[in-house]
Amino acid sequence: MPTEIQGRLPAAGDLDSLLESTISIAIIQGPDQSSLDSIFTRLFEELNNKLNMPMTLTEPPVTRRICVVGGGYSYSFRADLFKGAAAVGVKLVIVDKPGHWVQLLEGNECEAFLPIDMTRDEGFSGRIVASCRASGLQFDGITTYADDLRVPTARAAQELGLPTDSPEALEICTSKDKFRQNFPIEGYPSLCVSSMAEFHARADELVPHFPFIIKPRNGANSAGVAKAETLAEAENLVEATIRSGSAALVEKYIDGPEVDIDFVFIDGEVAFCDITDEPPCTAELFGPEDAPASFIESKAIYPGMLPPSEHSVLRETALAALTKLGFKHGVFHMEARVIDSSMQWSRGKDERKLPYLEKRATQKEVQPRAMLIEINPRTQGHACTAAITSCYGIDFTLLQLLLCIEDTHRARLLSVPFTDLKNTCSIVECMITPREGVFHGENMFDDLRGRLPHLMERVVDEVIFYQDGDTVKDPSKRASWLAYFTVKSEEGREDAMRVGDDIRKNLRYEIV
Repeated sequence: MPTEIQGRLPAAGDLDSLLESTISIAIIQGPDQSSLDSIFTRLFEELNNKLNMPMTLTEPPVTRRICVVGGGYSYSFRADLFKGAAAVGVKLVIVDKPGHWVQLLEGNECEAFLPIDMTRDEGFSGRIVASCRASGLQFDGITTYADDLRVPTARAAQELGLPTDSPEALEICTSKDKFRQNFPIEGYPSLCVSSMAEFHARADELVPHFPFIIKPRNGANSAGVAKAETLAEAENLVEATIRSGSAALVEKYIDGPEVDIDFVFIDGEVAFCDITDEPPCTAELFGPEDAPASFIESKAIYPGMLPPSEHSVLRETALAALTKLGFKHGVFHMEARVIDSSMQWSRGKDERKLPYLEKRATQKEVQPRAMLIEINPRTQGHACTAAITSCYGIDFTLLQLLLCIEDTHRARLLSVPFTDLKNTCSIVECMITPREGVFHGENMFDDLRGRLPHLMERVVDEVIFYQDGDTVKDPSKRASWLAYFTVKSEEGREDAMRVGDDIRKNLRYEIV
């Protein structure tokens, strides 16, 4: 053992005494003492980097019980929730429709499953309350990871006397037109219309400000979002949105860089902030060349590389919005664009043509501003949560649990990122369905792991949404993801980009 490290370890008279104060043991192997010393030094540095927070509490934590409304898409999407809850002594009770897959976990990862009618109607929050009371269990908190369940869950929390955010504030976050009314952007008009007559009456307001983005009043994953270059295009898109059953929000398009902003918010302060780069999507002529034009995300890069001054503007704008809405605790996943940014996205000149940020040739004299697109008062989706955990060592899913019971002490401890991040980069690669047909290739990641293990060993998370024989719908009508995977590199952003590109090119699947 290197002398400088040996001197920092506590003295122990015998092995038994040492083991009594030991958390874990690592057995290191090497061809000679010099190699062992080198390996031990690197291991010690890595442990200092990764385990850089207090490892003990002054008092043992009390077991708590939390109700989670909505069981989620699949076990793979909820495994981190169950593991995290068990690690911090939280018992989970899940509310969802009868027969949901979580029901199979009752008595194991899930203490209890409460089946209810999940119809989103006026009586929904009342049914949540009734099921909790009928269970005979005492709850310390209630939360949900689904946007459309946030408001009814908050109302249920109020009736149960549990900590919660204001349902009115949550409603502003989940309704795009209410959000824009509360957070207007000077020089960037927007309007929300429920009929074509209303649109025609206000169409003249739009003409000086094209292009525009048209989107449904409520929605997720960029569903129904489109860009209009002319008044005729806007009219067609608004009509299609209204025909689908939603009011249409129309707002001026911003061509500046788009980012995700993720906050851990404790006692009205930012305990952790990540700002993620999102390269332009296929509708902006920047996504994968085999994917149809849409605003669905194809890539997210952690951490972002905009200038510190622009990160500061984004951070302060997001903080001001959460403060205005009266939030005190929670995790928040926000989307924004930078107006008058000093940077722009370009494609690489080599055969890969990978996107990269570069300074604009002509710098604008005005200061950059941030436009918040939306605030999601919850953790990110599974892909981005896994990426943040791999990059920073912070588990947003677990933090949402702790903050819904106002366990701010442990939440602060678990919001500390790794110490050394200078060469760390995680990238989520989203594979957009290229065409309609029948899918074959459910084992494409395992196949690549067998053929090119050096690529797949860089993957920290992978999900595929189709099984062999499943029908892939026409993506020109509504874009969706075929799969996604997350690459982590400790050799820098360019390395992570290259590995992600190589994996995309070598995955084998068919849609026929």
